[in-house]
Amino acid sequence: MSDLATDKYLSERDNLVAIARSIVKDHAVAEDLVQESWFRWIGASYPLDRSGPILKKIVANLCIDWHRRQARERKRDTEFLSASVNDHAPATEQLVMARQELRLVIQALSKQPKKNILALRLYCIDGLTYREIGAKLGVSHVSAFKMVAKALASAAAALET
Repeated sequence: MSDLATDKYLSERDNLVAIARSIVKDHAVAEDLVQESWFRWIGASYPLDRSGPILKKIVANLCIDWHRRQARERKRDTEFLSASVNDHAPATEQLVMARQELRLVIQALSKQPKKNILALRLYCIDGLTYREIGAKLGVSHVSAFKMVAKALASAAAALET
């Protein structure tokens, strides 16, 4: 990606964070979503002359997806808490397949640098934002994002084989 594209993104960044924050009501989440918009924008090679509207649309879509994900998680948590343990007992075949997938993910992650694995744990399990992960690991939030992305890509690639 060219310096011009980076400059265009940076010139829009504060406005994008404000838009995202107004939708998700959380500054740290807004920062993460705007960071994600950058990766989506550069990955799709959109025209530079339309960067403003395109980035705003990407951020808005990411915010909507975030709200939907939050609603699904709340629903799942509610259903899980209201159901009995026996209702959720997996079939033996499902359990065996899940264990095989878990083994593949563990093998793939074992090849990742320890900081990437820690960043992934902090993001997925502890629920920290990229900015919080960066502060904990002594790196920027962009580096924290890249570490999580590499670990997730490694796990996803292991499951695709």
